[in-house]
Amino acid sequence: MLAPYRLNYFACFAAGLLVWSSFTGCNRPKPNPESQSAQVSSRIVAQGQIMPAGGIVRLSATPGDVVDSVTVERIGSEVAQGAELVVMRSAIVREKEAKALAAQWDAAKQQKQLGIEQAENQLLIAKAKLENVDAKIEALPRQQELLELAEQQVRAGEAMLEKLERISVDQRTREFIGGMEIDRQRIAVDEARLKFLEQRESYFQGEQELQLARQAASLEMELAENAVAQARRTTGPEVAEAQLEALREQIEQSRIRAPIAGTILAIHARPGETSAQFPLIEMADLTALVCEVEINERDAARLEVGQRAIISSHAFSESIEGSVAEIHSLVGQPLLRSPDPLARSDYRTVTAIVRLCESAAARSWLQLQVQVEIRPAEKSDCGPGQ
Repeated sequence: MLAPYRLNYFACFAAGLLVWSSFTGCNRPKPNPESQSAQVSSRIVAQGQIMPAGGIVRLSATPGDVVDSVTVERIGSEVAQGAELVVMRSAIVREKEAKALAAQWDAAKQQKQLGIEQAENQLLIAKAKLENVDAKIEALPRQQELLELAEQQVRAGEAMLEKLERISVDQRTREFIGGMEIDRQRIAVDEARLKFLEQRESYFQGEQELQLARQAASLEMELAENAVAQARRTTGPEVAEAQLEALREQIEQSRIRAPIAGTILAIHARPGETSAQFPLIEMADLTALVCEVEINERDAARLEVGQRAIISSHAFSESIEGSVAEIHSLVGQPLLRSPDPLARSDYRTVTAIVRLCESAAARSWLQLQVQVEIRPAEKSDCGPGQ
């Protein structure tokens, strides 16, 4: 009799609880599904990735080259712009080639300068010869005057001889002129005539020789001028200089330097290893971080610069606030997969850049995939320009 009594008691108690809960439930306010839907739809939830504002710089070398040394100390090292990070084996070899080529360049410059000086000296000699010939040619009129004077002397002597001969045959005056005096005058005339003929022959021969000498001197000077121009156009030093410059550029390419000031993120180079397609060094400027967010295209129209964004991840002790800084117009397939395996993947996205208000917590988590909640109705206190 005790067992049925207990069963009836518990049944009555359960029925009483059911009736009480039904009465108390009538007084509860029912949730408003429209307000809940509006609250959820006002947010934009998407996947993002923590990245440096300037991106990650990946430094590579020519495939097939061998790493000679790695000068960067460790991951996390701060390096200045232009700091040498990796030296390839080809840099060592090309530096030896550059040293030899630099010596050839110096020799070519000296040889060119010597050739120019020799050609200029020949030009000076040719110019002096031409000036000397021109001076002699300018003196020809004086020689011609002397020749004319000698001719006048011959004519005067002939006139005197003719006069003496007339006196000697005249009965009235022949006693005044002796035969010896006429002979002396005849000899003087003959000597003057011979001297005149020699001077005239020498004058014409000298004039002809001077004309030929001037032609030769002019040709020699022209050849000397061409030699000077040719010596100056010699391209040996310029070719060697261009080769040396190209070799120095190759050496610089074989010495991997930091293009920016930043932090070393990864070191894939080891001395003795052959360079492949993958980067040897990865680095970035971590002074400013952003979150690259993939926004569903259906929410893209609601995005505006300056909207507040909340970035969360299991890697963070607390959420990070950010501000929408850029909105890209290129639409494409999403690259970040949702952590929900049942989430849709057949949609397209646009990229929004969210600038982090405080990047210290995210600096150790580059390329971390995070969840981003953008609130279109709210403006961030750390908006662009603040």
